[in-house]
Amino acid sequence: MFIYRWGFTSFIITAFFLLACNSQNNPFANNKNSENAAKESSGIEQYLGVQSISSTSSPTPTPDESSSGMKLPDVNPLKLGGELKIGGSSTLYFLTQAIAERFKEEGYPGKVNIASGGTAKSLQLLCSEGKLDIVTAYGPISNEQIQACNRAGRQPVGFPVAVDSLTVVVSSENQFLPQNLSKQDLRKVLTFEKWSDINQKWPDRPIRRFLYPAPWTGSSAVFARDILNGNANLAVNATNTKLYQFEEEVIQNAITNPDIVSILGYAYYKQHKKEVTAISIDGVTPDDTEKYPFITKMYIYTDIELIRTRPEVRGFINFYLQNVDGEVENADSLALEETALNASKMKLLNVLGRAER
Repeated sequence: MFIYRWGFTSFIITAFFLLACNSQNNPFANNKNSENAAKESSGIEQYLGVQSISSTSSPTPTPDESSSGMKLPDVNPLKLGGELKIGGSSTLYFLTQAIAERFKEEGYPGKVNIASGGTAKSLQLLCSEGKLDIVTAYGPISNEQIQACNRAGRQPVGFPVAVDSLTVVVSSENQFLPQNLSKQDLRKVLTFEKWSDINQKWPDRPIRRFLYPAPWTGSSAVFARDILNGNANLAVNATNTKLYQFEEEVIQNAITNPDIVSILGYAYYKQHKKEVTAISIDGVTPDDTEKYPFITKMYIYTDIELIRTRPEVRGFINFYLQNVDGEVENADSLALEETALNASKMKLLNVLGRAER
């Protein structure tokens, strides 16, 4: 399995993540729509007894009422210890590494092991096997995944920390394709055999697509609906389409082949801007989180009991939520809007039984 190393030698990528090689390492997978996310949130709040917490506390401000952001308890990493094991979506790898680097710089004496093994496999390692403490996830996990964790005696709780955009990219060696396409023309790029089939002025060469296997879910399902009439197989099964599991395959081929087309997470695209170029959709760039059509919230998940019984777990999650705004740009990620980040902080306060101003 390819694991991208970002130069932080203070962290160890542990061997047990190699078990995830055969898992579906798809940053587009394991997402559900907003209705499922709402169901998950409702179930967690009921489990936490939010109503009883609120009734014994001062009136809890909603995120909208806080102009300066929700306040969490201070964390002193120097006073914590133990080993943290984190795995999940490769899309959140860079951001999580940046947070962990800062956590160590501020005194955390323990080990922080981080790897990208895919959301589904990593969630299994958290819930069923107890080999992970925190999972980074591309979108909210499904009700089926929550139930699987429940059967294993785990109560997963997730905190949105950033957003990602599904970014259409082409090789930087491509000198003929416009950097802005309509949805109609993008559909042709993802389904036609040759460039000249789309525009006679373009080369009479095959379009080399590198795509993740179907089924596409979550934001990628929205992508399939809007671009491919709801059928991802139109692109997945098209002539000259190659299915891949690791983004590095796209980068390696884009260096030498100007006909490469793919879809990447925004952070991975930003890390490789020399090798690939992003394509705007209907004039909207993928960093426009208000107007770009294919935006997904990114989460960190853990087990409620781990937060309550493991000081290093709740300390790291607390630290993550306090410092993520200062690291998203450094990690080439996209920031979560303030109200959503405040909601994550309030959720953590509820778990801690400290819903207060």
